[in-house]
Amino acid sequence: MKIFAVIAEFNPFHNGHKYLLDSIREKYQDAAFIAVMSGSFMQRGDAAVFDKWQRAHLAVLGGVDLVLELPTVFAVRSAEGFAHGAISLLQNLGCVDMLCFGSENSNLDTLQEAAHILNHQLNHNILREKIKTGIPYAAAVEEILAEHMPQSGFSLKAPNTILAIEYLRAIERAQANFSAISINRKKALHNNSTFTGLFSSASSIRKLLRAGQRNTALQKIASAIPANCYFYMQSICKSSNDIAFTENLTRSLLLKLRSLSIDRLRSFNGINNGLEYKILQAAGQADNLAALLNTIKSRHYHYSRLQRSLLHILLDLNKPVLDNFDHQGPSYIRVLAFNRNGRKILKKLKTTSSLPVILKTTNFTTQKQFWRKTGDALQQMLFYDILATDLHALSYNKIRPAGRDFCTSPFYWDDSLI
Repeated sequence: MKIFAVIAEFNPFHNGHKYLLDSIREKYQDAAFIAVMSGSFMQRGDAAVFDKWQRAHLAVLGGVDLVLELPTVFAVRSAEGFAHGAISLLQNLGCVDMLCFGSENSNLDTLQEAAHILNHQLNHNILREKIKTGIPYAAAVEEILAEHMPQSGFSLKAPNTILAIEYLRAIERAQANFSAISINRKKALHNNSTFTGLFSSASSIRKLLRAGQRNTALQKIASAIPANCYFYMQSICKSSNDIAFTENLTRSLLLKLRSLSIDRLRSFNGINNGLEYKILQAAGQADNLAALLNTIKSRHYHYSRLQRSLLHILLDLNKPVLDNFDHQGPSYIRVLAFNRNGRKILKKLKTTSSLPVILKTTNFTTQKQFWRKTGDALQQMLFYDILATDLHALSYNKIRPAGRDFCTSPFYWDDSLI
């Protein structure tokens, strides 16, 4: 059994994800897949459309063998922090043969050259000066790469290319004991919000699901979801109360912002140079999340970066906390779902993993410890996963109970029964 790893949000799992798995299995008949998946919130700061157990369930139905949760403190970060957490976790598993990812640029040699340049020749002062002019991070890096790779015609406009390079940078820095393979993304771009049929982006699928007229939306997206995943998705989407909406967190966010001091606000990543005043002023007037973001965004502060910063504030993930976790790295392997092959991998992890494997949260912490916020380094990291789940429970039209991490078991699918 050759073990491949994928890093994903699966928000939700769709044909593009299945295409990636199938492309690998065409070349490697004995391929098994471990997915490191974001939990309750996405890298851009928005709430996952379904909860993490449901999305892991969909992934296993779609062909993933073992789904692990990327700790929240890494999942809600910029591309560099996201990649650092995911690659560190995979390295600690000790059994991964290869990382595979989808990218708009599938030339692995070019991607690796770019990663090496950014690791060893990137002048951060020049990068900061470029960003100060108002261009996004990706565009600034693209300009720097163009100076070192003039013949490549390198483009970082596609988000998966940015992530691909960050994965390769993290692999190089960690001196990881696994290699990488790139698969060309099939048709739809990651953030394309227009539904295009068989290969549609997760963004376009979420847009349809959240737009109302649930039955009509489900009928439309059927072509873009693997059949067995689609049947399970139908069982999830019984009403509007089964879909999460980031906008439902507006009151919680506004309360948090209106209670913060300027100094406390400045302790969060990237909130400085007057942005802190702009945020507090907007929070005093806005009555919805879109209005808040539209008021504070500018050429220097783009929508996704701001929404991620606002989520950090809600979760109380300030810069000192994140810096500490970055230095620490992932502290555990959290299992969300698996099948028979996944069970074999879990047995293998008993001898290869340098981190403890969490199948039952209560074996590592308790509800009372979470309330007291007292615990060791592992527990402190785990508390943020629990808090993110509890916050996600507020993003439904009908608020869900807290504490699900303490009572929800990983999903097991015995695929021998089909």
